[in-house]
Amino acid sequence: MNLSMLAGPIVGAIIGYFTNSIAVHMLFRPLHAIKIGNFTLPFTPGLIPKGQSRLAKAIGTTVGEQLLTEDVLIENLLSDDMKNKVSEGVREFVEDQSTNTDSLHEVLCQYMASEKIDEKKDDIDNMIVDTIEKYLKVMNLGNVVSDEVLKAVNQYIKGTFLAMMVNDDILRPIANKIEEKVNEYVENDGMLFIASAIDKETDILLHQPIAVYGEKALEEKETIQKIVISSYEAFVRNKMQQFLQQINISKIVEDKINEMDVAELEKLVLSIMKKELNAVINLGAVIGFVIGIINVFI
Repeated sequence: MNLSMLAGPIVGAIIGYFTNSIAVHMLFRPLHAIKIGNFTLPFTPGLIPKGQSRLAKAIGTTVGEQLLTEDVLIENLLSDDMKNKVSEGVREFVEDQSTNTDSLHEVLCQYMASEKIDEKKDDIDNMIVDTIEKYLKVMNLGNVVSDEVLKAVNQYIKGTFLAMMVNDDILRPIANKIEEKVNEYVENDGMLFIASAIDKETDILLHQPIAVYGEKALEEKETIQKIVISSYEAFVRNKMQQFLQQINISKIVEDKINEMDVAELEKLVLSIMKKELNAVINLGAVIGFVIGIINVFI
């Protein structure tokens, strides 16, 4: 086989290589349409930039309706591996809080102004005080106290000479007066005392190191992990469909691809298919070489 016989296959390989190379590059290039006046040159822009919106919609639909479906997400989110990661995260968080020297107030100050925290604290204090006052009125503390006083007096004088002289008719006006005074105290000074006590306790809660509560949580670490895992499973099973409807994965993927610059889109596609596209180019050279050899022997 002399050089003239190899020329055909070599030329065929070169032609096949460059033909496929041009075809592959035309998938992406030119990135934008080339215009001469009002006339747009054919095959500009490249096929992928020109069909970016269709590509985005197709990928979005595939991801949202076939890849990241509700069943797939639930299966993966509730896998043993994922639940172990959640449990481990809870354990690490609880352990970190057991040595956290920051106060709850300091942590909250990272997210809102100190004045806002004090305002929310006052709202919580008032809510607790109002709730206590409501239940004290429902239980009629004055009546409870007066009845208990009557029982105690009757029990004390039972079997004595005094029992012959003192009866409920004599004691009831005294009990009624006690009930009136107790209810009056609860409504005025009593609620002020309760409000002051709650204010002090919430101050302590806000300014104590988190470690004080973290150490107690650490003792119940396993229970906390079980509660969190149970809540996590319930959320995934009961709320995943609603969650997916809210975020609309297909639309998010489609919008993100449409927002990409065509150069970024080219880089994305090449990062996935560069090896395969190079194989297509090389295949053109092989086919051209084979055709050249066939022509030699025809």
